[in-house]
Amino acid sequence: MKTPKILLSSALFSLCLYLGVATAATHPVQFAKGSTSSTVKGVIKGSATEDYVLGAASGQTMNVKLSAKSTLIYFNVLKPGSDEAIFVGSSEGKNSWSGSLPSDGDYTVRVYTMGKGKDAGHVTPFSLSVSIK
Repeated sequence: MKTPKILLSSALFSLCLYLGVATAATHPVQFAKGSTSSTVKGVIKGSATEDYVLGAASGQTMNVKLSAKSTLIYFNVLKPGSDEAIFVGSSEGKNSWSGSLPSDGDYTVRVYTMGKGKDAGHVTPFSLSVSIK
């Protein structure tokens, strides 16, 4: 007997909630008319992640800067439709990135906390600046 996909999805989601696996909140990044940049402010708590999504074209340059008082907050830049990162802040050890984009689509900038900030459930306000040229 085959289990319907909806039941498997529901079971997996429930298991993630039970185990305390954080799900990402997703926010669109909007540019003012005629502008190529935007700054958003957010708050991250513990192991939660915040995703910021914006469309861009192949060959465009994306610039991202994350500002926060905590040194335990980072961001990744994910390819369209994928969890594959083209930049990993915690590995690179910095909170700014500039790079040429490999394909057309909606890119995700994922903000997250590492180390004791994640484990202790610290609440961290941040500012994320993104530009596309």
